[in-house]
Amino acid sequence: MNCDRGTHKVPEIVLIRHAQSANNAGPDHARKPDPALTELGEKQAELTGQWLRSVGIDQLYCSPFLRSLLTAQAIAEHHTAPVFIRPDLCEQGGCYSGHEGTTKRGAPGMNREQIKQRFPNWGMHESIDERGWWHGDYETLPEAEERTRTVIDWIASRHGNQEGRIVFVIHADFKRRILEAILPIRREHMPSSGLEVGPLSNTSVTRLSLVPGSDSTPQWVVQSLNSTSHLPESLWTT
Repeated sequence: MNCDRGTHKVPEIVLIRHAQSANNAGPDHARKPDPALTELGEKQAELTGQWLRSVGIDQLYCSPFLRSLLTAQAIAEHHTAPVFIRPDLCEQGGCYSGHEGTTKRGAPGMNREQIKQRFPNWGMHESIDERGWWHGDYETLPEAEERTRTVIDWIASRHGNQEGRIVFVIHADFKRRILEAILPIRREHMPSSGLEVGPLSNTSVTRLSLVPGSDSTPQWVVQSLNSTSHLPESLWTT
């Protein structure tokens, strides 16, 4: 179903954090650049797909991180909506190894052929090549904020005048950057952690409407924030 503002149907943008990964479940010093889901995470992803089947989706986007791909795969098994992989939806910092400031180094992530072998029917951004999908070093906060603004502008331009439910399987910190950018929260009132948005649980669902403003500038309306109502409490993780 589409949100209906008067006689004008508007798109619904659904932001979903990926299911629990091995990095989420383990200590920081044991983190890997691109972990898979835990067994619990697989259950979260499956239930998220079942819930989305009940509401319907028209387009599914995800980042090239394996945890995002596997979450999207569980969702896609319940739908016929096209899936497209975009590197600019990745977690803040990009793909990297290390867990402390001076040890963090950029890592390439899976390359185009590796992704295609596991997810053969999905579309991929042209920047994903034989080297991988992350071509830089560790991403700084200002760089992540700039990428966030670019993604928000792209969503508004690409889907702002379309009806439908558009789902994005993304990451906690990147989702936080998006919400900080579109919600009326001034940075001078936010701690460095940005906790006004709150903890963003694995497979938590944030539903937004993108409505035309009085000056034709798209306006974001929050329908729900960080909902985990599709999961039993025993599967709530952050």
